[in-house]
Amino acid sequence: MSVTSLPVPTSASGPRTTSHFARALAGGVSIGLSASGVFVPLVARPALSSATNDAVATAAVVIVIGAATTGGVWFAQVVASGRGETASRKTAAIVGVVFALAGAAGLFSTFSIASFVGRTFAHRELSDLEAFRAAFVSASGLIALVCTLAASRAFGFAWRGGLATAFLVAGVTATTYLLFALAVDSILGLHVGRGDLAMPKAAALCNFFAGLVGGSMAFERFVRARR
Repeated sequence: MSVTSLPVPTSASGPRTTSHFARALAGGVSIGLSASGVFVPLVARPALSSATNDAVATAAVVIVIGAATTGGVWFAQVVASGRGETASRKTAAIVGVVFALAGAAGLFSTFSIASFVGRTFAHRELSDLEAFRAAFVSASGLIALVCTLAASRAFGFAWRGGLATAFLVAGVTATTYLLFALAVDSILGLHVGRGDLAMPKAAALCNFFAGLVGGSMAFERFVRARR
């Protein structure tokens, strides 16, 4: 067993308590912060006048691996707490490592995804704005799918329920990302492709809120999942 079961306290108010909401929020925040952290050195690039592009790229890789690992471990602990359990080191480590690997893969594959979408569906090169939306929305959904399924298996949840949860979380995450991508463009004026670091700024915001919503959804499903 990857977790140690503890007595689950009962309450007349059921699971919808302030404590439950706080845990769901904490789970979502852990994912949101880990997903958006990679863009910090890119947004801060103008202030780092002495830093080379290679140094900034290295910092981005280090941050995505460190933030994703930490976020995954934190999320595993929050889920276990919500179930009245204690996550083992093995479970937390598996979730953290998978989150890091998926995050790194997403970082390096986003615009390959955009190129594929452009050639396959639009039959042309996409604009910067179209590429951003196609790449990051698709990547967010794929990363959410992989991470959710991996976390489900790490906790030992049933395959069928874990797969359904993974697809649900992936769909919610990608939809949230698209909605926020449209919002930051029309409301905040972060027009990707027009300079002023609009792409990393928009990506940081969209990643955070998509991770927040998707992570909270995964928490809600996991605390009720059966083994």
